[in-house]
Amino acid sequence: MIQPNSDYTFYFKLVYTEKFCYYSFDPDTTIKQFKTLVRCQSYNNFNITGLEVIEAGSGGRDAEMAPELDYPDTATLREIYEHNWKTTAFYLRCVPNAV
Repeated sequence: MIQPNSDYTFYFKLVYTEKFCYYSFDPDTTIKQFKTLVRCQSYNNFNITGLEVIEAGSGGRDAEMAPELDYPDTATLREIYEHNWKTTAFYLRCVPNAV
């Protein structure tokens, strides 16, 4: 059984590469905070700025080109992924011309 305050650990893969990582988050992290934290941690791991966060499995045939994560900024990871966080993964995609 999952403890109520256990972190959610997700798998992240940089699109069209073999590079990946795992990041853990407090379940009460908002989507806005989540995207910011992922971008900061990804910069530290991959030295890449301007990343979009994409939920794996959301794009059909070319999942790595799916639209960026689109939940309300104030929604929490717990509200969205409480029952499936162990099977949820994400892609990280560089935004063209990001500074």
